Amino acid sequence: MKKGIVLFILLLSAFGCESKQPETDTCAENFEKQIDSLQTIIDSLSLKKSGGIENYIYTTFLTESAINWDPAPKGDVTGTAYRVFITTAEIYKILYFEKVTFGIEGGNKKILFQKKIDFQKDLNVFPEETSTIQFVDWMGYGAFIMKVSEKDYQVDLYDDGKYAIKKVE
Repeated sequence: MKKGIVLFILLLSAFGCESKQPETDTCAENFEKQIDSLQTIIDSLSLKKSGGIENYIYTTFLTESAINWDPAPKGDVTGTAYRVFITTAEIYKILYFEKVTFGIEGGNKKILFQKKIDFQKDLNVFPEETSTIQFVDWMGYGAFIMKVSEKDYQVDLYDDGKYAIKKVE
C-alpha cells in the first residue's frame, strides 16, 4: 500500500515536469529534489518499519527527561533528551526508553532509537509482575527511578542504547 503511494507520487512528479519549470531548475533537477524529499519521508518512517510507532498505540504513560542542550551545537541538533513510556496490554506492562534530538529552539524533534527494558531477564520477575511497573521520577538526564513489585530500581541510560538497572536500597 505504501509503495503504491510512493510510486503514485513519483509518477505525479514526473508528469509535473511537463508543466513550465523555473528557468533555474531543469525537469531532472526538480525530479531529483522531489526524490530527496521522498527519501527524507521514507527515512523518517524507518522507526515504523522496526515496529516502534505501533508501541505508542498502547501507551499508558509517557515522560521526558530534562533536555541536555549542547553549548556548541554541530549541525541541526542542539539538544538531546530521553523519554520513557509504558505500554499496557491486558495485565502486562512493557517499559521502553528512547533518545530524542532537538533542533533550533526545541523544534524538529527526532527519535534516534527506541529500546525495550526486559524485566523478566534483568530483574528475574514473572510476566504477571510487570503489571506492577511504575515510573517514580527522573534523577536527571539519563537516569530514573522505577518501581516493580514494591521495590525501587534505578535505571541508567547510555548514549549507545544500553542501560543498567540497580536496586535502590
